[in-house]
Amino acid sequence: MKLFNLKMITPEKILFQGKAQSIRVMVEDGSLEIWASHIPSVAYLVPGECRIILENGERRTFVSSDGVLNISRSGVSLTSDFLEWEENLEAALQEKQKRIASEKERRSESVVQNQLVALDLMRTLLHMNKKNN
Repeated sequence: MKLFNLKMITPEKILFQGKAQSIRVMVEDGSLEIWASHIPSVAYLVPGECRIILENGERRTFVSSDGVLNISRSGVSLTSDFLEWEENLEAALQEKQKRIASEKERRSESVVQNQLVALDLMRTLLHMNKKNN
């Protein structure tokens, strides 16, 4: 069986890097299966359940959100905001929800701080105008 290099990455981690026999991902019009010697191309991924057959023949299932699949002569790279093995999905989703909530809170605090700075700047400008008149 011919193999190809596969790298599956998110902003937080490398989910997989190694040799694979095939990978099946979800695209807009269904699924796309890639084998060694596939024609070079780029595909836009949609969220869904995906499968990979590893070098040793082991079949693994993972979930992907939107992303990009880049197929080149040197290998295949899958880049997505969210990739996780099926068996770790629940814990990963909970962690992702915590990160999103934390980021929303941080952004909210940032907006409030920005508004306070803007008000302080307006007060300073008004004070300067009163001095100059």
